[in-house]
Amino acid sequence: MNNKELDLDILENSDKETVDRLSAEYKALTENDVKRLYTKSEKMYRERVSGREQTAEVSGVEAYRRPVWRRVLAIASALLIIAGAGAGGAFVFRNMKDKPDKNLTEGEVTSAEDVTVTDALETTVITQESTEDVSAGSEPDMEVPQKKYRELQLHELITVDTMDEAEAMVRENFIESSIQDRYGIDVERYVDEIINADDLDTLEIKSFIYHMMLNSVDYYNTVKGTAVCDDGLNFSRMEFQSDINAQESYIRYSDKDGAVTQEDYYLDNKKYALLNDEEVRDKCIMDPYGNQALFSIGHPDDNYRSIIINSNDHGLTSNRNDITELSCRASELLLPQSIATFYMRDFDNWKIEEYSETDGFRTVRISGNTNENRAFSAVVDADHGIILKLHTTQDDYDEDLYFEDIEVDVPVERKEPDLTGRELVTLIYGPNGFEYIPYTEESSGVLYSESETSASE
Repeated sequence: MNNKELDLDILENSDKETVDRLSAEYKALTENDVKRLYTKSEKMYRERVSGREQTAEVSGVEAYRRPVWRRVLAIASALLIIAGAGAGGAFVFRNMKDKPDKNLTEGEVTSAEDVTVTDALETTVITQESTEDVSAGSEPDMEVPQKKYRELQLHELITVDTMDEAEAMVRENFIESSIQDRYGIDVERYVDEIINADDLDTLEIKSFIYHMMLNSVDYYNTVKGTAVCDDGLNFSRMEFQSDINAQESYIRYSDKDGAVTQEDYYLDNKKYALLNDEEVRDKCIMDPYGNQALFSIGHPDDNYRSIIINSNDHGLTSNRNDITELSCRASELLLPQSIATFYMRDFDNWKIEEYSETDGFRTVRISGNTNENRAFSAVVDADHGIILKLHTTQDDYDEDLYFEDIEVDVPVERKEPDLTGRELVTLIYGPNGFEYIPYTEESSGVLYSESETSASE
Protein backbone atom coordinates (compact mmCIF):
# COMPACT_ATOMS: atom_id res chain seq x y z
CA MET A 1 0.00 0.00 0.00
CA ASN A 2 1.39 3.40 -0.90
CA ASN A 3 0.89 6.68 0.98
CA LYS A 4 -1.85 7.84 -1.36
CA GLU A 5 -3.97 4.79 -0.43
CA LEU A 6 -3.82 5.44 3.29
CA ASP A 7 -7.07 6.66 4.85
CA LEU A 8 -5.87 8.86 7.70
CA ASP A 9 -9.42 9.65 8.80
CA ILE A 10 -9.28 6.55 10.95
CA LEU A 11 -6.72 8.30 13.15
CA GLU A 12 -9.18 11.03 14.11
CA ASN A 13 -10.05 10.70 17.82
CA SER A 14 -7.80 7.64 18.04
CA ASP A 15 -6.20 6.58 21.29
CA LYS A 16 -2.76 5.09 21.92
CA GLU A 17 -3.95 1.51 21.48
CA THR A 18 -5.40 2.28 18.05
CA VAL A 19 -2.21 3.98 16.96
CA ASP A 20 -0.13 1.05 18.26
CA ARG A 21 -2.31 -1.42 16.31
CA LEU A 22 -2.01 0.59 13.08
CA SER A 23 1.70 0.97 13.64
CA ALA A 24 2.06 -2.79 13.93
CA GLU A 25 0.14 -3.38 10.70
CA TYR A 26 1.99 -0.76 8.65
CA LYS A 27 5.36 -0.94 10.27
CA ALA A 28 8.08 1.11 8.51
CA LEU A 29 10.45 1.29 11.51
CA THR A 30 11.79 -1.08 14.12
CA GLU A 31 9.84 -1.39 17.36
CA ASN A 32 12.44 0.60 19.29
CA ASP A 33 12.40 3.41 16.71
CA VAL A 34 8.62 3.58 16.79
CA LYS A 35 8.55 3.87 20.58
CA ARG A 36 11.30 6.48 20.57
CA LEU A 37 9.59 8.62 17.89
CA TYR A 38 6.25 8.34 19.62
CA THR A 39 7.66 9.38 23.01
CA LYS A 40 9.51 12.36 21.53
CA SER A 41 6.52 13.49 19.45
CA GLU A 42 4.17 13.30 22.42
CA LYS A 43 6.62 15.25 24.61
CA MET A 44 7.01 17.98 21.97
CA TYR A 45 3.26 18.19 21.53
CA ARG A 46 2.55 18.53 25.25
CA GLU A 47 5.14 21.31 25.48
CA ARG A 48 3.44 23.06 22.59
CA VAL A 49 -0.13 22.96 23.98
CA SER A 50 0.97 23.96 27.49
CA GLY A 51 2.49 27.24 26.27
CA ARG A 52 0.91 30.59 26.91
CA GLU A 53 -1.81 31.84 24.59
CA GLN A 54 -0.06 33.79 21.87
CA THR A 55 -0.84 37.22 20.57
CA ALA A 56 0.27 39.46 17.69
CA GLU A 57 2.84 42.02 16.49
CA VAL A 58 2.66 44.99 14.20
CA SER A 59 4.78 47.82 12.93
CA GLY A 60 5.18 50.98 10.74
CA VAL A 61 4.90 54.76 11.29
CA GLU A 62 1.51 56.16 10.48
CA ALA A 63 0.50 59.58 11.76
CA TYR A 64 -3.04 59.36 13.13
CA ARG A 65 -5.47 61.50 11.16
CA ARG A 66 -9.19 61.17 10.79
CA PRO A 67 -10.11 60.92 7.09
CA VAL A 68 -10.29 64.42 5.61
CA TRP A 69 -13.04 63.44 3.23
CA ARG A 70 -15.43 62.89 6.11
CA ARG A 71 -14.98 66.44 7.33
CA VAL A 72 -15.51 67.73 3.81
CA LEU A 73 -18.56 65.55 3.36
CA ALA A 74 -20.03 66.70 6.63
CA ILE A 75 -19.82 70.31 5.49
CA ALA A 76 -21.12 69.62 2.01
CA SER A 77 -24.12 67.53 3.01
CA ALA A 78 -24.86 69.31 6.29
CA LEU A 79 -24.90 65.93 7.96
CA LEU A 80 -23.43 65.95 11.44
CA ILE A 81 -22.80 62.70 13.21
CA ILE A 82 -21.92 63.57 16.77
CA ALA A 83 -20.13 61.02 18.89
CA GLY A 84 -20.14 60.76 22.62
CA ALA A 85 -21.05 57.79 24.67
CA GLY A 86 -23.86 57.19 27.06
CA ALA A 87 -22.88 56.51 30.64
CA GLY A 88 -24.34 53.31 31.94
CA GLY A 89 -26.25 51.12 29.56
CA ALA A 90 -26.45 47.38 29.91
CA PHE A 91 -23.25 45.55 29.09
CA VAL A 92 -24.08 42.58 26.90
CA PHE A 93 -20.53 41.45 26.36
CA ARG A 94 -20.01 38.01 24.96
CA ASN A 95 -16.40 36.92 24.82
CA MET A 96 -15.15 33.79 23.14
CA LYS A 97 -12.85 32.59 25.91
CA ASP A 98 -11.85 29.45 24.03
CA LYS A 99 -11.06 31.28 20.82
CA PRO A 100 -8.59 29.63 18.43
CA ASP A 101 -4.91 30.45 18.74
CA LYS A 102 -4.45 33.03 15.98
CA ASN A 103 -1.05 31.71 14.89
CA LEU A 104 -1.98 28.03 14.67
CA THR A 105 -1.76 26.75 11.13
CA GLU A 106 -4.60 24.88 9.49
CA GLY A 107 -5.04 21.44 10.99
CA GLU A 108 -3.67 22.25 14.45
CA VAL A 109 -5.90 21.91 17.48
CA THR A 110 -6.65 24.69 19.92
CA SER A 111 -7.80 23.07 23.14
CA ALA A 112 -6.72 20.18 25.32
CA GLU A 113 -10.07 18.44 24.83
CA ASP A 114 -9.36 18.08 21.12
CA VAL A 115 -5.92 16.53 21.65
CA THR A 116 -5.35 12.99 20.39
CA VAL A 117 -2.30 10.89 19.77
CA THR A 118 -2.85 11.61 16.08
CA ASP A 119 -1.91 15.23 16.70
CA ALA A 120 1.38 14.21 18.26
CA LEU A 121 2.17 11.92 15.37
CA GLU A 122 1.31 14.61 12.84
CA THR A 123 3.91 16.81 14.47
CA THR A 124 6.51 14.48 12.98
CA VAL A 125 6.15 14.31 9.20
CA ILE A 126 8.96 12.26 7.71
CA THR A 127 9.58 11.20 4.13
CA GLN A 128 10.69 7.75 3.02
CA GLU A 129 14.24 9.07 2.81
CA SER A 130 14.20 10.35 6.40
CA THR A 131 12.63 7.07 7.54
CA GLU A 132 15.63 5.23 6.19
CA ASP A 133 17.89 7.60 8.09
CA VAL A 134 16.04 6.87 11.32
CA SER A 135 16.32 3.15 10.73
CA ALA A 136 20.06 3.65 10.51
CA GLY A 137 20.02 5.14 14.01
CA SER A 138 20.06 8.86 13.20
CA GLU A 139 17.69 11.38 14.79
CA PRO A 140 15.16 13.00 12.38
CA ASP A 141 15.16 16.80 12.28
CA MET A 142 11.82 17.58 13.94
CA GLU A 143 11.14 21.23 14.71
CA VAL A 144 7.82 22.43 16.07
CA PRO A 145 7.11 26.11 15.31
CA GLN A 146 7.36 28.08 18.53
CA LYS A 147 4.98 30.85 19.46
CA LYS A 148 6.46 34.24 18.82
CA TYR A 149 6.25 36.95 21.47
CA ARG A 150 7.46 40.49 21.74
CA GLU A 151 9.07 41.70 24.92
CA LEU A 152 7.04 44.14 27.00
CA GLN A 153 8.79 47.49 27.10
CA LEU A 154 8.65 48.97 30.59
CA HIS A 155 7.39 52.51 30.36
CA GLU A 156 9.75 55.46 30.27
CA LEU A 157 8.78 59.05 29.49
CA ILE A 158 11.00 60.17 26.61
CA THR A 159 11.97 63.86 26.39
CA VAL A 160 14.14 65.48 23.71
CA ASP A 161 15.00 69.03 22.68
CA THR A 162 14.06 69.07 18.99
CA MET A 163 11.67 67.52 16.51
CA ASP A 164 14.63 66.12 14.55
CA GLU A 165 15.74 64.17 17.62
CA ALA A 166 12.22 62.84 18.16
CA GLU A 167 11.87 61.72 14.55
CA ALA A 168 15.27 60.00 14.70
CA MET A 169 14.17 58.07 17.79
CA VAL A 170 10.99 56.98 16.03
CA ARG A 171 12.99 55.63 13.10
CA GLU A 172 15.47 53.84 15.36
CA ASN A 173 12.74 52.13 17.40
CA PHE A 174 10.43 51.17 14.59
CA ILE A 175 8.69 47.76 14.45
CA GLU A 176 7.81 46.47 10.98
CA SER A 177 5.33 43.75 10.13
CA SER A 178 2.27 42.94 8.03
CA ILE A 179 -1.42 42.43 8.73
CA GLN A 180 -1.11 38.69 8.32
CA ASP A 181 1.97 38.45 10.57
CA ARG A 182 0.88 40.24 13.72
CA TYR A 183 2.04 39.02 17.10
CA GLY A 184 2.38 40.55 20.54
CA ILE A 185 3.49 39.98 24.09
CA ASP A 186 2.58 37.03 26.33
CA VAL A 187 -0.82 38.30 27.49
CA GLU A 188 -1.66 35.35 29.72
CA ARG A 189 1.46 35.92 31.78
CA TYR A 190 0.56 39.51 32.59
CA VAL A 191 -3.15 38.90 33.13
CA ASP A 192 -2.21 36.21 35.65
CA GLU A 193 0.04 38.75 37.31
CA ILE A 194 -2.87 41.21 37.54
CA ILE A 195 -5.21 38.59 39.00
CA ASN A 196 -2.72 37.64 41.70
CA ALA A 197 -1.30 41.11 42.40
CA ASP A 198 -1.53 42.80 45.80
CA ASP A 199 -0.64 46.11 44.17
CA LEU A 200 -1.98 46.88 40.67
CA ASP A 201 -0.11 50.17 40.29
CA THR A 202 3.28 48.66 39.56
CA LEU A 203 5.41 49.79 36.62
CA GLU A 204 5.12 46.41 34.93
CA ILE A 205 1.32 46.09 35.19
CA LYS A 206 0.73 49.69 34.10
CA SER A 207 3.19 49.22 31.21
CA PHE A 208 1.18 46.15 30.19
CA ILE A 209 -2.17 47.98 30.17
CA TYR A 210 -0.61 50.92 28.31
CA HIS A 211 0.86 48.54 25.73
CA MET A 212 -2.44 46.73 25.21
CA MET A 213 -4.30 49.97 24.59
CA LEU A 214 -1.64 51.16 22.13
CA ASN A 215 -1.64 47.88 20.23
CA SER A 216 -5.03 46.24 20.76
CA VAL A 217 -5.37 45.24 17.09
CA ASP A 218 -2.47 42.82 17.55
CA TYR A 219 -4.67 40.73 19.85
CA TYR A 220 -7.81 39.98 17.86
CA ASN A 221 -8.81 39.27 14.26
CA THR A 222 -12.56 39.88 14.17
CA VAL A 223 -14.93 42.00 16.22
CA LYS A 224 -18.58 42.99 16.00
CA GLY A 225 -21.11 44.73 18.18
CA THR A 226 -22.92 47.98 18.90
CA ALA A 227 -21.37 51.15 20.30
CA VAL A 228 -23.12 54.22 21.67
CA CYS A 229 -21.92 57.82 21.86
CA ASP A 230 -23.82 60.20 24.15
CA ASP A 231 -22.92 63.56 25.63
CA GLY A 232 -26.42 64.44 26.84
CA LEU A 233 -27.14 66.65 23.82
CA ASN A 234 -26.16 64.43 20.91
CA PHE A 235 -26.60 60.70 20.49
CA SER A 236 -25.41 58.15 17.94
CA ARG A 237 -25.54 54.38 17.82
CA MET A 238 -23.12 52.41 15.64
CA GLU A 239 -23.62 48.79 14.65
CA PHE A 240 -20.26 47.55 13.36
CA GLN A 241 -18.15 44.60 12.39
CA SER A 242 -14.55 44.19 11.25
CA ASP A 243 -12.48 41.35 9.86
CA ILE A 244 -8.88 42.56 10.12
CA ASN A 245 -7.21 39.77 8.16
CA ALA A 246 -9.74 40.09 5.31
CA GLN A 247 -9.65 43.91 5.56
CA GLU A 248 -13.44 44.18 5.48
CA SER A 249 -15.66 46.32 7.70
CA TYR A 250 -19.19 47.63 8.04
CA ILE A 251 -20.78 50.45 10.07
CA ARG A 252 -24.44 51.43 10.32
CA TYR A 253 -25.26 54.68 12.12
CA SER A 254 -28.63 55.35 13.68
CA ASP A 255 -30.11 58.09 15.85
CA LYS A 256 -31.86 57.89 19.19
CA ASP A 257 -35.15 56.99 17.50
CA GLY A 258 -33.54 54.12 15.58
CA ALA A 259 -33.57 55.82 12.17
CA VAL A 260 -30.58 54.78 10.03
CA THR A 261 -28.60 57.86 8.96
CA GLN A 262 -25.60 56.34 7.18
CA GLU A 263 -23.89 53.07 6.23
CA ASP A 264 -20.18 52.65 5.54
CA TYR A 265 -18.48 49.66 3.94
CA TYR A 266 -14.83 48.82 3.40
CA LEU A 267 -14.43 46.04 0.82
CA ASP A 268 -11.73 45.12 -1.69
CA ASN A 269 -9.66 48.19 -0.72
CA LYS A 270 -12.59 50.54 -1.43
CA LYS A 271 -14.68 52.61 0.99
CA TYR A 272 -18.35 53.22 0.31
CA ALA A 273 -20.52 55.73 2.20
CA LEU A 274 -24.32 55.61 1.78
CA LEU A 275 -26.02 58.60 3.39
CA ASN A 276 -29.76 58.89 3.84
CA ASP A 277 -30.22 62.66 3.70
CA GLU A 278 -32.04 64.10 0.70
CA GLU A 279 -29.03 65.66 -1.03
CA VAL A 280 -27.08 62.43 -1.50
CA ARG A 281 -29.67 59.68 -1.25
CA ASP A 282 -29.08 58.88 -4.93
CA LYS A 283 -25.27 58.72 -4.49
CA CYS A 284 -22.67 56.43 -3.01
CA ILE A 285 -19.71 58.52 -1.93
CA MET A 286 -16.37 56.80 -2.43
CA ASP A 287 -13.54 57.56 -0.02
CA PRO A 288 -10.70 58.98 -2.13
CA TYR A 289 -8.18 57.17 0.06
CA GLY A 290 -10.00 53.86 -0.01
CA ASN A 291 -7.78 52.18 -2.60
CA GLN A 292 -4.66 52.21 -0.46
CA ALA A 293 -4.15 48.56 0.48
CA LEU A 294 -2.13 47.98 3.63
CA PHE A 295 0.51 45.47 2.63
CA SER A 296 2.73 46.59 5.48
CA ILE A 297 1.94 48.19 8.80
CA GLY A 298 4.15 49.57 11.51
CA HIS A 299 4.72 51.81 14.48
CA PRO A 300 7.44 52.78 16.93
CA ASP A 301 7.84 50.75 20.11
CA ASP A 302 5.65 51.80 23.02
CA ASN A 303 7.94 54.36 24.67
CA TYR A 304 8.40 56.18 21.37
CA ARG A 305 4.75 56.48 20.42
CA SER A 306 4.49 59.82 22.21
CA ILE A 307 7.64 61.88 22.78
CA ILE A 308 7.90 65.15 24.70
CA ILE A 309 9.80 67.88 22.84
CA ASN A 310 11.10 70.81 24.92
CA SER A 311 10.90 73.21 21.97
CA ASN A 312 7.39 72.08 20.97
CA ASP A 313 4.31 72.19 23.18
CA HIS A 314 2.65 69.31 21.34
CA GLY A 315 5.56 66.87 21.12
CA LEU A 316 5.51 64.03 18.59
CA THR A 317 2.82 61.33 18.68
CA SER A 318 3.01 58.48 16.13
CA ASN A 319 -0.26 56.58 16.11
CA ARG A 320 -0.41 53.36 14.15
CA ASN A 321 -2.76 52.77 11.25
CA ASP A 322 -6.20 51.63 12.41
CA ILE A 323 -6.46 48.31 10.58
CA THR A 324 -10.02 47.69 11.79
CA GLU A 325 -11.02 50.06 8.94
CA LEU A 326 -13.82 51.39 11.15
CA SER A 327 -13.81 55.16 10.69
CA CYS A 328 -16.15 55.95 13.55
CA ARG A 329 -16.04 56.66 17.26
CA ALA A 330 -16.28 52.93 18.05
CA SER A 331 -12.73 52.60 16.73
CA GLU A 332 -11.54 54.82 19.58
CA LEU A 333 -12.54 51.99 21.92
CA LEU A 334 -11.35 49.15 19.70
CA LEU A 335 -7.91 50.75 19.23
CA PRO A 336 -7.67 53.22 22.14
CA GLN A 337 -4.18 54.46 21.30
CA SER A 338 -5.23 58.13 21.32
CA ILE A 339 -6.74 57.75 24.79
CA ALA A 340 -3.50 56.15 25.97
CA THR A 341 -1.12 58.74 24.50
CA PHE A 342 -3.24 61.71 25.60
CA TYR A 343 -4.28 60.71 29.12
CA MET A 344 -1.79 58.03 30.11
CA ARG A 345 1.63 58.99 28.70
CA ASP A 346 2.64 60.30 32.13
CA PHE A 347 2.14 57.35 34.48
CA ASP A 348 1.82 59.71 37.46
CA ASN A 349 -1.48 60.99 35.99
CA TRP A 350 -3.48 57.74 36.18
CA LYS A 351 -3.98 54.63 38.26
CA ILE A 352 -5.45 51.13 38.12
CA GLU A 353 -8.33 50.99 40.57
CA GLU A 354 -9.38 47.35 40.46
CA TYR A 355 -9.50 44.07 38.58
CA SER A 356 -12.83 42.36 37.89
CA GLU A 357 -14.59 40.00 35.52
CA THR A 358 -17.32 41.70 33.50
CA ASP A 359 -19.65 39.53 31.43
CA GLY A 360 -16.91 37.15 30.39
CA PHE A 361 -14.15 39.76 30.03
CA ARG A 362 -11.20 40.05 32.40
CA THR A 363 -11.06 43.79 32.97
CA VAL A 364 -9.31 46.55 34.88
CA ARG A 365 -10.84 49.86 35.82
CA ILE A 366 -8.50 52.81 35.34
CA SER A 367 -8.87 56.55 35.91
CA GLY A 368 -6.79 59.69 35.66
CA ASN A 369 -6.56 63.33 34.65
CA THR A 370 -4.35 65.77 32.80
CA ASN A 371 -3.12 69.23 33.66
CA GLU A 372 -5.75 70.70 31.33
CA ASN A 373 -8.82 70.18 33.52
CA ARG A 374 -9.60 66.90 31.77
CA ALA A 375 -10.34 63.58 33.43
CA PHE A 376 -11.23 60.07 32.32
CA SER A 377 -12.27 56.68 33.61
CA ALA A 378 -12.35 53.46 31.60
CA VAL A 379 -13.06 49.75 31.84
CA VAL A 380 -10.38 47.96 29.79
CA ASP A 381 -10.47 44.39 28.51
CA ALA A 382 -7.06 43.16 29.66
CA ASP A 383 -6.89 40.31 27.12
CA HIS A 384 -7.38 42.51 24.04
CA GLY A 385 -6.71 46.12 25.10
CA ILE A 386 -10.24 47.18 24.08
CA ILE A 387 -12.00 49.83 26.17
CA LEU A 388 -15.48 48.55 27.02
CA LYS A 389 -16.66 51.79 28.58
CA LEU A 390 -15.12 55.28 28.58
CA HIS A 391 -16.19 58.42 30.43
CA THR A 392 -14.39 61.73 29.83
CA THR A 393 -14.92 65.18 31.29
CA GLN A 394 -13.62 68.66 30.56
CA ASP A 395 -14.87 71.45 32.78
CA ASP A 396 -18.68 71.10 32.58
CA TYR A 397 -18.69 68.82 29.53
CA ASP A 398 -19.23 65.08 29.97
CA GLU A 399 -19.09 62.41 27.28
CA ASP A 400 -19.68 58.68 27.38
CA LEU A 401 -18.59 56.14 24.81
CA TYR A 402 -19.40 52.49 25.42
CA PHE A 403 -20.44 49.17 23.92
CA GLU A 404 -23.98 47.94 24.29
CA ASP A 405 -22.69 44.58 23.09
CA ILE A 406 -19.42 43.31 21.66
CA GLU A 407 -18.06 39.96 20.49
CA VAL A 408 -14.37 39.32 19.82
CA ASP A 409 -12.88 36.69 17.50
CA VAL A 410 -16.19 35.31 16.28
CA PRO A 411 -17.16 34.53 12.67
CA VAL A 412 -18.39 37.57 10.70
CA GLU A 413 -20.17 37.45 7.36
CA ARG A 414 -19.17 39.84 4.60
CA LYS A 415 -21.68 42.66 4.16
CA GLU A 416 -22.00 44.40 0.80
CA PRO A 417 -23.68 47.75 0.01
CA ASP A 418 -26.98 47.92 -1.85
CA LEU A 419 -26.09 50.35 -4.65
CA THR A 420 -29.50 50.21 -6.34
CA GLY A 421 -30.36 53.71 -7.61
CA ARG A 422 -27.07 55.21 -6.40
CA GLU A 423 -24.30 56.72 -8.50
CA LEU A 424 -20.69 56.21 -7.43
CA VAL A 425 -19.19 59.66 -6.85
CA THR A 426 -16.21 61.35 -5.23
CA LEU A 427 -16.45 64.61 -3.33
CA ILE A 428 -13.91 67.27 -4.31
CA TYR A 429 -13.28 70.90 -3.45
CA GLY A 430 -12.43 73.12 -6.39
CA PRO A 431 -12.75 76.74 -7.49
CA ASN A 432 -16.55 76.56 -7.26
CA GLY A 433 -16.62 74.95 -3.85
CA PHE A 434 -17.72 71.41 -3.02
CA GLU A 435 -18.95 69.24 -5.84
CA TYR A 436 -19.48 65.60 -6.71
CA ILE A 437 -17.75 64.04 -9.69
CA PRO A 438 -18.27 60.53 -11.11
CA TYR A 439 -16.05 58.00 -9.39
CA THR A 440 -13.41 56.16 -11.40
CA GLU A 441 -10.53 53.96 -10.28
CA GLU A 442 -8.03 56.38 -11.79
CA SER A 443 -9.38 59.58 -10.21
CA SER A 444 -10.33 58.16 -6.82
CA GLY A 445 -7.41 59.85 -5.08
CA VAL A 446 -8.57 63.40 -5.88
CA LEU A 447 -9.89 65.40 -2.97
CA TYR A 448 -8.83 69.00 -3.67
CA SER A 449 -8.15 70.66 -6.99
CA GLU A 450 -4.52 71.42 -7.88
CA SER A 451 -4.95 75.14 -7.41
CA GLU A 452 -6.58 74.68 -4.03
CA THR A 453 -3.87 72.29 -2.88
CA SER A 454 -1.13 74.67 -3.96
CA ALA A 455 -2.80 77.56 -2.17
CA SER A 456 -3.14 75.59 1.04
CA GLU A 457 0.52 74.66 0.94
